[in-house]
Amino acid sequence: MIENLKIALKKQKRLIAIFFLTIFLPSVSLSIFGIRAIRNEKFRLEKQLENEHRRIANFFKTQIHSRFENIEVVLQNVAQYPSFAEKDIPSIRELLNNRLHDNPLIEQIFILYRDENLSFPLFRPFAERHPPISNMRLDDSQREKLKQAQECEFQRNDYRTAVSLYRELFSLSRDRNIRPLMLNHIARNLKKSGNYH
Repeated sequence: MIENLKIALKKQKRLIAIFFLTIFLPSVSLSIFGIRAIRNEKFRLEKQLENEHRRIANFFKTQIHSRFENIEVVLQNVAQYPSFAEKDIPSIRELLNNRLHDNPLIEQIFILYRDENLSFPLFRPFAERHPPISNMRLDDSQREKLKQAQECEFQRNDYRTAVSLYRELFSLSRDRNIRPLMLNHIARNLKKSGNYH
């Protein structure tokens, strides 16, 4: 049988050579070029994505920088008022509340006069800035769910049930003060239950 194969190969040398030159080698060459083209395209897309991310990061950087420059200008303008020179804290407090109330980037301001103690004219305890859940707008069913969730968390240590109840409250509420608190409670219970993922 091997002898027959050798004879057939000797007779078909020309046909095998034509097959090799016209089909096999071009196919291998095309495969190699195709793989290189795919790699080049992947590299080009990654570079394009990286450039897009850099552009977005630079945009945010300039926005943040301009916001801080605006805050600096506002604070310098406010510091020119006579109430600062006169050290009139109630007037300063009112001025700062009026001028800086709508700027979410300014959380706390302190004033330091030479050879005097620090003054925090806008300082308010945390409770004044964020009312407790009991004072927020909850209907009776939501209050009941909250009570059950707190019971599950603090009395029964049933953290899974507490998470599901807090999630229900999160999805039911549209209040911008309640939703972040519910997320915080969910995270706290997941941590307590060891579910770090």
